[in-house]
Amino acid sequence: MVPWPPLLLAARERTLYVVALRGGRRPTARTPLYHAPLMNVHATGQVCTGNADLPAETTLATLAAWQAVLTDTWFTHVNHPNTLRLPDSTGMAVDTRRYLRFWRDLAKRRAERFPVACLTPLGLTLEGFLRRLTRS
Repeated sequence: MVPWPPLLLAARERTLYVVALRGGRRPTARTPLYHAPLMNVHATGQVCTGNADLPAETTLATLAAWQAVLTDTWFTHVNHPNTLRLPDSTGMAVDTRRYLRFWRDLAKRRAERFPVACLTPLGLTLEGFLRRLTRS
C-alpha cells in the first residue's frame, strides 16, 4: 500500500484520462495540473486501458466502473519520461525500473503522504485540460 496524490479522472467517448493535483483542496478552473505518477498513462493524461472492460456510458452511474479501469490495471510500463520526478534523477528520464524502485521505497518506509515534489507539471490548468478534452 502506497499513498497516491489526489487524482482527477475524466472519461470522454470511451477514453479515460487521469491527471494529478498537488493539494487536497477542491480544484478550480485555475488549478495547475500535474502528470499522474502512474504507469500506463500517456503524456496527455490518456490512460492505456489495454484489455480493460470499458463502461459503455459515461454517467454518474458508471463512475465506479471508470475508476476501476484505472485502479484495477496491471500497471505494466512507464509511458513517458515526465511520469514522475525522482529525487535522484539529476536530469535522467524516469524508466520502469527506477519508477518501481521509487514506489517500493515508499512502501518500505510506510509513507503516509505522496511526496508532491515528485510531481511533474502538466503545463495546463484544469480549465485548459478540459478545453483540450472537449476539442478532441
